[in-house]
Amino acid sequence: MKYLVYSLFCISLVSHVWGDTKQDLNVQSAVGTGIERSSQDPSAPFPDTKKSDLEKQEESSQFIDESKSFSENLKNLEIPDSFKLDDIVIGDEQAPHTLIVYSSFSCNHCCKFHKEEFPKLKKQYVDAGKLRIVLRNYIDDLGALEAAILMRIFYKKSKDAIALYRMIFGVQKDWMKSSNPREFLKQIFIKAGYDKEEVANYLDTNNQEYKKISAGLMKEQQWAMHVLQISSVPAFVLDNRVHQGVLTSEEIIEKMGMESEKKLSDR
Repeated sequence: MKYLVYSLFCISLVSHVWGDTKQDLNVQSAVGTGIERSSQDPSAPFPDTKKSDLEKQEESSQFIDESKSFSENLKNLEIPDSFKLDDIVIGDEQAPHTLIVYSSFSCNHCCKFHKEEFPKLKKQYVDAGKLRIVLRNYIDDLGALEAAILMRIFYKKSKDAIALYRMIFGVQKDWMKSSNPREFLKQIFIKAGYDKEEVANYLDTNNQEYKKISAGLMKEQQWAMHVLQISSVPAFVLDNRVHQGVLTSEEIIEKMGMESEKKLSDR
């Protein structure tokens, strides 16, 4: 499929999951009308799909309308729950407050938050058992997509999301200026000690793990864009309240427990 709009690459790629791997993954596709969760809690799990394989079977090319935006195409794409990603949680599951952070690896404001504000929150509130942080990716370009794919793959093995985020955001400026961002991204991981062939293999768009994780990232993005109505990052969901735009650690803590913000349940 020809990618006429760069941002539609992500949607096209997810469509290819259905077309190229549905026999291996036993997953078929269908044009959907949106997504639902069992409650208005943004951290709640996605419900199990109830549609039969027959109802889901459609050609992947039907998903893409090049005259529509990334958001519109994404809204009309049904991604089976078999692709959903586990949340990356930092801190005690029983902490009284939950902060969900949506960020893009190619976003400079997100980079600033993770380098400057996240460590303060972790030291003062996460480590003290007062706050748990859920890290979620927001995909706004191919670089952000592939960085998130590699982060997700190696997180499964190391379970050290903080180190992976620190590694990627630590070289963001040079990475974004690179004449070959994909090769630069590979070298970030290789220099950090990850196997050269393994890294290259996972960045192959024909790799099924690449496809499956990209589909999971798009499912996660559906929830962000079309339920939480997040249109830019960084964005935060603090105790079920949505905040878009840059926040300092002090501002985040100040908003804990405040009732003046519009609650998600009011949406």
